[in-house]
Amino acid sequence: MTAKMNTDAFQRTLTARTLTLAQHLSGEWLQADMSESGGKTATRRLQRWQEVLDRFSPGSLSKRLQWDHYTLNAGSLLDRLRPGTLRENVPCAAWTETAWEMANTIMLASVDIEGAAFLDASDPIPFEALLAPVVSRYRATLIKECPEWSSQFSPQARAALCRELLQRLSANLARCLEHEFSLFRLASTATGAPGDGLYNQFINNLRDGDIAPFLLKYAYATRLASLALCQWRDNQLQLSYHLAEDRHALKQRFGIAPDKPVTAVRCGLSDRHHNGQSVMRVEFSAHQALYYKPREMQLESCIAQLCEKLDTSLADIVPPMLSGEGHGWAAEIHAQTGNPEQYYRQAGKVIFAAWMLAGTDLHDENVMAAEQGPVIIDAEMLASPVPLATATSGSGTGSAMTGARAEDATVLRSGLLPRWLSYGDGTAIQISGISAGKKYLTDLKTHCWTHINTDQMALKTEWVRVESANSSAALPPPCEYEESIIAGFSSLVGAARRLADSTAWNQQLGELLADCQVRFLVRDTTLYATLEQAVRHPRYSLTLIDAEIEQECLAATFLSHDTCPHVWPFLEVEKRALQNGDIPHFTLPVNATAWNGGASGPVTLFSQSGLDAIKERFMQLSDAEVAFQTSLIKACLFTTRSDPEPTDPPLARQRTDSTPSALEAAVHIGDTLLKMAVAQPQTQGLQPTWIAPQSLGADRPSTVRALGASLYDGQAGMGLFFAALAQRTQASRFYQLSENIFTGLLDSAATWSEELDNRHGGLVGRTALLFALQHALQLIEMPTLKTGLATLRNGISSAQFRPSGSSADWISGLAGASVAMRTNLPAPQSMPLAELLRQCVMTGPPARLVGWPDHGRYDDNNPAAFQTGAGHGIAGPLTALCQLLDAFPGVAQADHALRTITKCVEFLDHQWIPEKRNWKVSAEHNAPADSDGWAHGAAGILIALDRVKKLTGTFSPTAELALQRLRDRPLMQWDHLSMGNCGLIDMWLLLGEPQTAGHLASRMLQRHQSQLSWAIPGGESMQPGMMTGMAGIGYTLLRLEQPDRLPSLLVLDKE
Repeated sequence: MTAKMNTDAFQRTLTARTLTLAQHLSGEWLQADMSESGGKTATRRLQRWQEVLDRFSPGSLSKRLQWDHYTLNAGSLLDRLRPGTLRENVPCAAWTETAWEMANTIMLASVDIEGAAFLDASDPIPFEALLAPVVSRYRATLIKECPEWSSQFSPQARAALCRELLQRLSANLARCLEHEFSLFRLASTATGAPGDGLYNQFINNLRDGDIAPFLLKYAYATRLASLALCQWRDNQLQLSYHLAEDRHALKQRFGIAPDKPVTAVRCGLSDRHHNGQSVMRVEFSAHQALYYKPREMQLESCIAQLCEKLDTSLADIVPPMLSGEGHGWAAEIHAQTGNPEQYYRQAGKVIFAAWMLAGTDLHDENVMAAEQGPVIIDAEMLASPVPLATATSGSGTGSAMTGARAEDATVLRSGLLPRWLSYGDGTAIQISGISAGKKYLTDLKTHCWTHINTDQMALKTEWVRVESANSSAALPPPCEYEESIIAGFSSLVGAARRLADSTAWNQQLGELLADCQVRFLVRDTTLYATLEQAVRHPRYSLTLIDAEIEQECLAATFLSHDTCPHVWPFLEVEKRALQNGDIPHFTLPVNATAWNGGASGPVTLFSQSGLDAIKERFMQLSDAEVAFQTSLIKACLFTTRSDPEPTDPPLARQRTDSTPSALEAAVHIGDTLLKMAVAQPQTQGLQPTWIAPQSLGADRPSTVRALGASLYDGQAGMGLFFAALAQRTQASRFYQLSENIFTGLLDSAATWSEELDNRHGGLVGRTALLFALQHALQLIEMPTLKTGLATLRNGISSAQFRPSGSSADWISGLAGASVAMRTNLPAPQSMPLAELLRQCVMTGPPARLVGWPDHGRYDDNNPAAFQTGAGHGIAGPLTALCQLLDAFPGVAQADHALRTITKCVEFLDHQWIPEKRNWKVSAEHNAPADSDGWAHGAAGILIALDRVKKLTGTFSPTAELALQRLRDRPLMQWDHLSMGNCGLIDMWLLLGEPQTAGHLASRMLQRHQSQLSWAIPGGESMQPGMMTGMAGIGYTLLRLEQPDRLPSLLVLDKE
């Protein structure tokens, strides 16, 4: 066979194995393999494709095909998914020539590569001996083709650029090479101590001819590596051209001599976009470096001019820069801080400017803590447009173009203020654009290598660790300088109002920003990165169609809709970018609301352009708006404090001589919450919501955002409270509020939702929503919601429904979920009871450790994991066992359940501290025994023991001692349901002591009257919700009057 024929066969085979899904489905590119083996491959692909598409909505494949106008029957579809050979009239893909060159370069390479300057013996790159000759060839070709590359970059800089190429080749091929090396080692009969003999033999075999079959086998990985070579060459040419063209302007702007070469380069400082381009640091001397950004930077330049007009101190809000065509240069800003008070005052100004100029994505990686104040080093998402009210998919992970949120018009959207995220190992990380950066784990896993380029070479998985640019800045926490931040923020209000009144300002806004492009996100970019990592697995690197089927998870978020969403054209653009080794990147003009980058024409994504959003902010800068934004700043800072002392002054109200009744106080709470509400954009009108700290989960901090869906501290709780208030007062304002809230929640429940389906419990998730809506409809007539309730109930009562999450607790786990949905389970239904019993852990001597620790978060042998309270401890599942046995008395597990109940009571007895007349909060030796709240204290335990008494007739003697103490105790520090006085009030109602409950409520009302505020951590405005805030206080006061009509949220039942 001639070399030409070998080349042709190689390229045609590669092309056939890297056809896209659309090319396969067209039937025009491939002659299908009709053998039995080909049929098995097609069946496997079809099954996997269905699995990927069905993530949120079962049976989505037919919709997927219809939306892309395919009319294939089942047999034809299966045939199109077969492997095969390229049809005669189909040309080879252009990159396959590069792949052939790569194979020949490796086979003809000299074994000695030690002289390559881009190699570093102290920091080896996986399989560098195999791939380095390819890099050397491209380096030599570039020197010949582009003299500017050699003249403008020092040998050290060129070595850094070449090393980047070697890293990219390794990233694309190394996992497949390692897989083959593992098979090679298993087949080897070599003996003796491990070293690098087997590794060298494996490399030599590839050089001797095995490389071509390897590249053909792992065709998709070969495609990515080949494209990386082409992209690198093109990007080096472009960089050299831009540097040569901009030399004179760089001298004028930054004082860099035209003949000064680049002495060092750091590559890959951002995600790769548009054919492998990313930000790089270009150093001209030890004290002079610029950042080269291969994108338009006109927006940053214009923003700097606008900010300077707002306040001269904001002239440096972005680094000094030079904007060119399709690229730009920015000065390096060093992380250093001076006077903290001055810094945070300037931070307040930056927060104001970012809010007024519709900025977003200004987190700690995009903002530098400089001496003069925060500097935005990546401002491509200032002047961001406002999303349409309609979300294009469920709010789950990876959802595309989430609809407008209440936070979008607030200071929260910028990302400058502190917020908490759950990452990596489950810990909560505080990130902020204005404070000192931190090293933290992300929720993205990556593969790292051990024993690189030796016989023991292996891959391991670890969480990606991020170090922000501000890590070296020594800044005190922003919560310590709240007054300085607020002062800086408020100081610009007058200037902004004067500009708003200026005709010249509005004209200048339009002129400056009209030609600028602003980036927008279709999805969280970490989803793309995770997907990019996943398809590098050897299993998916064989062919492009196998990789693309995995990438079809991007389609799954759209397919939860009944009709094709308007953002469907993004899918193909996203997949093509990923298949080119890029992270998808989208922009649109600042004065536009439609994206015009797809094949099917403009797609309207936004209700308001970035330019119009800025104009509106300036025109609507009222005192009330400023006060609201200021309260959000305080709320964000509050979530970072270690002590939950109230920070807000009481909400304005007049003192009266008499203590209000429980009903009067509840009505006042309802009206106060009504005034605090903000409009949440929805498809049908406006859904009211509240912006406040929201819990990230058990034992986690809170982050400030619009209320989620939960009954615990979210919208379901608010809807139930207003339904109770409407029933008692017959006030239309409360009725309308409840109806609007539940209408919005049912819209969210129509598809899979992160808020509703990530965790199911008694007070969170779909199960909690069912409970809240069911009881709201028993209180007031809302005919429009009955169909939604029926749909919700049918989904939960179906045999396929299983509560999600690893926890068995009451708030967010199986115990609470089982009780919340028990009235909707087809009798007899023992599944929840059996599952609760299965998850119960008993270790050590009898009754030493008994309970339901969260297996995903705790070691089952760790005493601290065995908590006693009701929220996340043993009292919650114990209560649930009793209620489930009462609801399903004849189930087969009844005896097992009763034995478990006995063991649980014995365990609680072991945690009793006589001198405290209370139980420890956990089985840990030094755990405190001084908590009386429901979630982590005596109230929840006593409720559970009362359930045991009602079921078995036995009541723990320690319980009576605890009750005697509680009858005489003073008011608790806080008033809320979860860990405050309202939890105790509800406990007394459940235990049949309404007079004790009323007496405690009276004392709580008297304290409220004297202090003119409820005792809530952070203040009333911080906690509107049911279990942690004002709604729960109001609901408890209403329950005092109607305990048999309003269900208790502590047992999810009426008493």
